[in-house]
Amino acid sequence: MLEKADAIGNAFGVPKKLIFIEGRNTVESIAAYIGCLRAGHAVHLVDPCKVTDNQTLIEQYRPHVFIKFVNDDVEIDTIHSEPIDIHPDLAILLATSGSTGSKKLVKLSYENIQSNTLSI
Repeated sequence: MLEKADAIGNAFGVPKKLIFIEGRNTVESIAAYIGCLRAGHAVHLVDPCKVTDNQTLIEQYRPHVFIKFVNDDVEIDTIHSEPIDIHPDLAILLATSGSTGSKKLVKLSYENIQSNTLSI
């Protein structure tokens, strides 16, 4: 699993990239998520059932890459290759519920993830 994860995450090289990943309950989706985090990229999981919402987020946040899954195969769409100033501690962007208006993305650092994991 880690070999598959690292192959996906390392495919994008340096510098740090913003990568959107379809969040599916599959080995491939989990491998992409873990691999991108292990490679030091910032990730955001999107709901594969919300194609219109995802396109809006892509237009708003302009990730470098969008990773999708078709019949358990990894499909990588390169959005652009322009540099983005991404904070070195940024690991994950999580969507809020949008209860006060439009959805926002909350930033979590690697330290946040470790702290949250240890507290569970």
